[in-house]
Parts: sequence; C-alpha cells; structure tokens
Amino acid sequence: MFWYLKTAKQGDAVAQHNIGILYECGQGAPQDFSQAMEWFLKADNQGLVNAQYSAGIYYHAGRGRVPQDFSQAMEWYLKAARQGYADAEHSVGLTYERS
Repeated sequence: MFWYLKTAKQGDAVAQHNIGILYECGQGAPQDFSQAMEWFLKADNQGLVNAQYSAGIYYHAGRGRVPQDFSQAMEWYLKAARQGYADAEHSVGLTYERS
C-alpha cells in the first residue's frame, strides 16, 4: 500500500484506482467501501476508464458513501462504455435488459 499511496499522491490514476481496489478488498488496509469510492473518483478525475466502471458498480450496489441508484450507475457504465471498455459495455446491455 505504501508505494501505491506514494505514487497516487503524485497524481498517478492507475495507482489511485489500485488503492480503491485495496480498500474494497481489505488488503493492506481495513475494508472501507467509502475510501474505495473516494480513490475511484480521484482516478476518474483523470479519465481512467477502470475507475469509471468501478464507480458504476458502486452505484449499482449502493456501496460506500453512495446510495443504490441504477440511473447513476448507468451514467458511469456509459461513460466507460463510450471509451470501449468491454465490461462496461456488458453492464450497459444487462442494465437495459433488466429495465
């Protein structure tokens, strides 16, 4: 976690997303969905597509500091899908199918 934090604080979006994953899984830090989402949003501010998809998952499930909101989840999925992120494209299709 130390090196990810050092790199993330210097603005590396991939490191920021990875810290979010570590918080999500409780590896190297206590499991904390709110902290995970904070790091995903930092990475999103730099346009990291993985972070956009992760934010969509959090809105879909209502994890961390965000309430469950399917329309908000869809916005995040679409943001990532428009950049060709296959998992997000799949989630968009599933969301349309289920609504």
